[in-house]
Amino acid sequence: MPKPVILCIDDEAIIRDTLKRQIRREVGWSYQIETAENGDDAFDLIEELKGEKIPIALVICDYFMPGLAGDQVLIKIHQDLPETCKVMLTGKASLDGVNEAIQSANLYRYIVKPWEPQDLILTVKSGLQSYHNHQEIYAKNRQLEQLNQEQQELIQVLEAKENLLTQAQLQVIQAEKMSSLGQMLAGITHEINNPINFVCGSVQFLDQCLKEIYQLFALYEQYYPQAHPEIQKLKDEIEIEYLVEDTQEILESMKTTTKLLRDISHSMRNFARQDSGTLEKYDIQKSISTALMILTYQLKANAQRPRIQVHYEPIDLPPVLAYPSQLNQVFLNLIANAIDALEEASQGKSYALLEQNPNQIWITFSVNPDQLCIQVRDNAGGIPEQIYERIFDNFFTTKGIDHGTGIGLHVSRQIIEENHNGKLYFQSKVSVGTTFIVELPLG
Repeated sequence: MPKPVILCIDDEAIIRDTLKRQIRREVGWSYQIETAENGDDAFDLIEELKGEKIPIALVICDYFMPGLAGDQVLIKIHQDLPETCKVMLTGKASLDGVNEAIQSANLYRYIVKPWEPQDLILTVKSGLQSYHNHQEIYAKNRQLEQLNQEQQELIQVLEAKENLLTQAQLQVIQAEKMSSLGQMLAGITHEINNPINFVCGSVQFLDQCLKEIYQLFALYEQYYPQAHPEIQKLKDEIEIEYLVEDTQEILESMKTTTKLLRDISHSMRNFARQDSGTLEKYDIQKSISTALMILTYQLKANAQRPRIQVHYEPIDLPPVLAYPSQLNQVFLNLIANAIDALEEASQGKSYALLEQNPNQIWITFSVNPDQLCIQVRDNAGGIPEQIYERIFDNFFTTKGIDHGTGIGLHVSRQIIEENHNGKLYFQSKVSVGTTFIVELPLG
């Protein structure tokens, strides 16, 4: 941080030098000491210092100078730098000038020439203390203003949420549920942070170990191309090339998953706050591919149903302006919700019937002049019309306490509409399926 400046203005060089020498002896090198011989030079110097963002703590200005008188110089400085402490020097006391400076420039003190060094030093020290006190008060006031603003914003958010409650008799119950669930989420997030950090560290260590093992394999292949028959037999049985490739892919999936777990953990803790990152041009298909990779195990066949078919073909798309980690969370939520809906729709149906009419998810794109549209569609039978208005409500879920908290869609819409200036909505047809549509501005 640059040192604050003490500016001495006097048309006599000997006075400027004396001021500088006596002040320097007292303040040392904690401050820069600059001089100017008249008001115009002082104004030019002040503009230069402002351009370099160097604060001016104290101005000592002579009253009688060529051009503008000292009181007018201080008045002009005060208009530009009201927080700066101002002191006037005068060889001939002018009560009118001093009074004008007091009234219009917030004059701190005036010193009569010739001055006693101790009087000058006391004035400088008290003036600097006054300046720093005002700076501290100003900073505290800014903090209070910021806190007041944040408080007003929080009040507005709370009022807006309260207005969304349509049934007065459920208001108190809903507020209690929100409070309890908020505490539970905070506790869960706290408990999983340490395991997540452990997994992340272990994955990084495993990554390094495997790289070293692969290097060792490569050296063996280079210097011993003809392996012992027993070694060659085992290599063929375990299909070592495919094993290495699969291991690398799984490790990358683990690294991506652990990073996303950290992001989700952070989002759970701060789901009502804005992302502090920077918008960047981003290929939306990266988020979709990441989500599909992470959810691969949920798409596979199990004892109750065949594999869920995903229809998704990456294509050339223009970039969008986005926070990538937030969009990862959105599309993970949307695709996971489609899988959950298909799981629920499969209940009570035979395996053979589901093979004839497979569970499916379609992910498609369309490009408009100023936006990109992404559709995530399923054939899970649609959403009952009576709950349309509640789909994006915070904590609303139809999955039951073991499978959902009702946060995902609420947070996803907040991310798309508040953080990305886009839209998130859905279309549904009973007995057919549901399509969630995301519209994002192009980059």
